[in-house]
Amino acid sequence: QFLSYKVLLHGKVLYLNNELPFSEFHSRFKGMAEALPPERQQLLSNLLVPKSVPTFDSYWGEINRLCRSEKPVMVVLDCLYWSHDKKENDSSDMKNIMRQFASLRDEHQLAVIVVHHTKKGSRYQGLHNDNMRGSGVFGAAADTNMELRRSEKDISQRILKPTKLRYGKDAMREARLLSLCDTTLWFRDHGATDEEEHIGKREKEPTSQEAIDFREILKEGEVVARKEIINRCASYEYSMKTIDRLIQQARENGILQKVDTGKFRLEESNLLYA
Repeated sequence: QFLSYKVLLHGKVLYLNNELPFSEFHSRFKGMAEALPPERQQLLSNLLVPKSVPTFDSYWGEINRLCRSEKPVMVVLDCLYWSHDKKENDSSDMKNIMRQFASLRDEHQLAVIVVHHTKKGSRYQGLHNDNMRGSGVFGAAADTNMELRRSEKDISQRILKPTKLRYGKDAMREARLLSLCDTTLWFRDHGATDEEEHIGKREKEPTSQEAIDFREILKEGEVVARKEIINRCASYEYSMKTIDRLIQQARENGILQKVDTGKFRLEESNLLYA
């Protein structure tokens, strides 16, 4: 069982850690292993962890070799950010990476879990697919998306929510409250919760001070979709509604030009701010 979710298939897990030094990972894992009851210690032999995980351009062959020889039922990549040298906002590049994951899944009949980071400014947003860094391809291509976030009410608590379940029931999409033991690093599931109670509330800035320098967001001659503009404006920590209002204001002020449905580019203008 994973938290409150039933595990249907048991076997080896190939864990590809590229974020932590192996010594740090080993130290954390040792604490987690020691906290397991004796009857579950045997499960530790199912975990396969290479000491080094290069970028996937040079590692796909080794991953497939390990899958053929060890026959894991699951591959975990932790994390996506360090696994490639592509531009995360480039949908074509990210689509190719997701196709590689799908190919790995289908060829070896296993599950693939990819750990990905949230974008800047998402701490004040509700839990949904658009909180992921980079291209929207990740959310579209995955069968299941789950967001894990620290509670703003209690630093020891987390909220977990499936934001997409292609094969799951809608009843499973509710947010759940977890607590983290800082000694063993194991989570405990406390059941369903209201996610709004755990999301930080940003102090509202005066409307007159809300501004976006669109000449810093868009390059001259570049045509950018609304969603991508919103992603690039994450550092401002404005709501999507505010960004949409500032986009409209920029159009009225001759800073942005709408060139297609939901797509914009810079106008030739000396005005810098909306």
